[in-house]
Amino acid sequence: MDIFIKIFLEQISKTFSYFMNPKEFIDNIYKALNDMVENTEYRINEEIFMESCKKYINEKDIKELKKD
Repeated sequence: MDIFIKIFLEQISKTFSYFMNPKEFIDNIYKALNDMVENTEYRINEEIFMESCKKYINEKDIKELKKD
């Protein structure tokens, strides 16, 4: 599973490399996943994950992604 996650994140980070350095993207994904795992509120994981992504990725960049 570790190998799969490593390869998956490396490949998906290439998709978003036009607006963020791949290493920075992967680091931010791990931060958001960690926030999600550590969450103790009664909220769905997707909500926590996306909220955390907004903290780590510039809001302007997220709006640009939604256009594509």
